[in-house]
Amino acid sequence: MTIERFTESIIRIKHGVISKNANAKVIIFLHSNKQWHVIEPVLEHIGKCGVKLLIIIQSHGFLNFGLSKKEYEYLQDLGEVRSFESYQNKAIYKLMTGERKLFKNLWKEILSDDEFQKTFLLDNVNVWKAFHDSFWFYYSIQFPRLVKYIETGKRILKIEKPEAVVFIGDGPVPSRTFSTVAEKFQVPTILISHGIYFPTKIYIPTCKHVAVWGPKFKDYMILKGLDKQQITVTGAPNYDALTKLGSKEELRREFGFPIDRHIITFATQGFSEQITRKLIYEVLRNMKELKGVLLIIKPHPRENPKSYSNFLREFNADIFSDEIILLHGVNTSKLIKASDLLLTVHSTIALEANVIGTQVVTLNFTEEKDPFYSKEGGAVGVENPEALKDIIYKALYDEKFKERMSIGRNKFLQKYCFNEDGGATERAADLVMQVMEKSQRKKN
Repeated sequence: MTIERFTESIIRIKHGVISKNANAKVIIFLHSNKQWHVIEPVLEHIGKCGVKLLIIIQSHGFLNFGLSKKEYEYLQDLGEVRSFESYQNKAIYKLMTGERKLFKNLWKEILSDDEFQKTFLLDNVNVWKAFHDSFWFYYSIQFPRLVKYIETGKRILKIEKPEAVVFIGDGPVPSRTFSTVAEKFQVPTILISHGIYFPTKIYIPTCKHVAVWGPKFKDYMILKGLDKQQITVTGAPNYDALTKLGSKEELRREFGFPIDRHIITFATQGFSEQITRKLIYEVLRNMKELKGVLLIIKPHPRENPKSYSNFLREFNADIFSDEIILLHGVNTSKLIKASDLLLTVHSTIALEANVIGTQVVTLNFTEEKDPFYSKEGGAVGVENPEALKDIIYKALYDEKFKERMSIGRNKFLQKYCFNEDGGATERAADLVMQVMEKSQRKKN
């Protein structure tokens, strides 16, 4: 028994009960235990409409050991939760074992086929050895795994008989496989896409219906080959809450910040120590010349805040002064709303700031640069650290400069994130409901 199969057997023991009554109208397929919160508002909205949801999470063997107890219990409030592995049975493993032997024999044929290997030429140099390990991985592991994914997906659809399947990503192999199988079963599929860098993805969505954050993403998808009828501009459902935060004054009182001072938040991103050192040094050096401005340093969740305490001591910055606060473990969205300006490199927090209405300056003077926001109007980019103080000063005090930043921000949001009315959740949920109703009519 492989480690992966052993892990799957444990997952089945934990979450392996399959209901005898197929009553879920919509399956939510999660390919990992990450980022499911981005469609949480949509699931809540659909659930309130009386639609029964079945949330299936694929633990993907030993690579991702499923949900924590807390996450599992939280998802249960949204719908029934079940593991993908709970649908795997002996027949599926038997079929996969047979196919693995077939792929193993095919791999042996490739290894013995000198003529085939000679075709791998680059500038008349044979590069077969560079491809050898990748081919081995696919024939030995990935192709047999795909057989298991396909057969498990077929069994899920036969048992549950859903009217629609919803994804937050159909690029990863588990999701892409299941969406393809669902289409073969004529079960409509819906991708509620996530991420501001979505246009850079090299794959074409396999889902029949795609919800995107803004018109620019729709244009991109059409260029990639999707029909415009497949694409719906909804906005980002997980950002609707950003339009309902309290006022800046209320949030400052909540944090204990001064009401009458300019506040800048520097959101770090967990880069290498060398890059982080450069960023923090330049920010502190420039901030020392801006009197009366409070700097909040917000470490990334995966970073150790103590490292920033060390940086502050090293650069002679008093962490307990009235000028600098090191803050972690707080609601980042509220912190951005309480601030007058956000400093970052290319974090998605910059997108949140645009939706919230807080101006953004991106720091582009290290190897890590902002390839997007400053080019599209969502931020002002600083290439030279010597110019940082001047840009910050203008962003805080120069009304004409602030107006230009605001105009750029509005244009950016119109293209990339349609969230001004806070109705993205409802639009995405309506798309799911409409697709489900069409599916019902076809069955009837």
